[in-house]
Amino acid sequence: LEPFDLVANFASFLEQKPENKPFSFWVGPIEPHRPFDESVPNRFTEESLATAIPPFMPPTSIVQDQLSGYLSEIEYFDHDLGLLIQLLKDKGLFDNTIIVVTSDNGMEFSRAKPTLYEYGVRVPLAIYWSKMAKPSRTIDDFVSLIDIAPTFLAAAGVDIPLAMTGKSLL
Repeated sequence: LEPFDLVANFASFLEQKPENKPFSFWVGPIEPHRPFDESVPNRFTEESLATAIPPFMPPTSIVQDQLSGYLSEIEYFDHDLGLLIQLLKDKGLFDNTIIVVTSDNGMEFSRAKPTLYEYGVRVPLAIYWSKMAKPSRTIDDFVSLIDIAPTFLAAAGVDIPLAMTGKSLL
């Protein structure tokens, strides 16, 4: 299999995993990372420039092209994520699988990824599990990725070690 064919690799994994056994599968896509596709059309209109481009970035054509490529790569990952979720549904695993979608850092632009400014530390985080106590909720509190491991332990009914500094999000 191709190393970056996330869907084919996940399908192969699901075919080989033992029946009725728990599993963990980490998807590490290369999107959205540079180099961005330069052939992507510019997504910005004169009206959207003031609100769609982060305020610390100049609304130049170069920035617009780079952000357009970045957004295109996010859409590419979103599409693959939909296919991964469909595989879980097809195998009857969706309702008993915790799905965590996050990033390892902020967007790959100046004053973002390599910094501790907001755009460097704010990362997406979405969690799905059909057994969540309160589904469809949004948490506006500070959440850290160190909370993921305690969340998995709590979901499995395992005591969270005192040495873990994260808190279960359940």
